[in-house]
Formats: sequence, structure tokens, C-alpha cells
Amino acid sequence: MERTEEPAVVEASLHDSDSKPIPIRLMLYSDALLVQKQEWVSVQLDQEDEVFL
Repeated sequence: MERTEEPAVVEASLHDSDSKPIPIRLMLYSDALLVQKQEWVSVQLDQEDEVFL
């Protein structure tokens, strides 16, 4: 079985032309760089609510 490499992960926010934050994640492998654009998720919770993403 092949070993799965764990990448170095950096999370950051860039800003678009309207100064809105754009969250990104950079994952650095020994032979590749993966850039993942993330979406913000906003959730309003009461005390007994559960959220699974």
C-alpha cells in the first residue's frame, strides 16, 4: 500500500476588487501545489442546534 503524503497547509484570505475577503487554502506537496478556494459558511445557532458540514 502506498503511503499518503500529508501536505503543508496554509490558510489565508485574499481580497477581491470590492475588498471582500476570499478565503483560500494552499496545500504544498513535495511535487505539487494545490490551491483551493473556500466558501464562507455562516450559520445562526440556538443552544440545541447541531451542524454537520
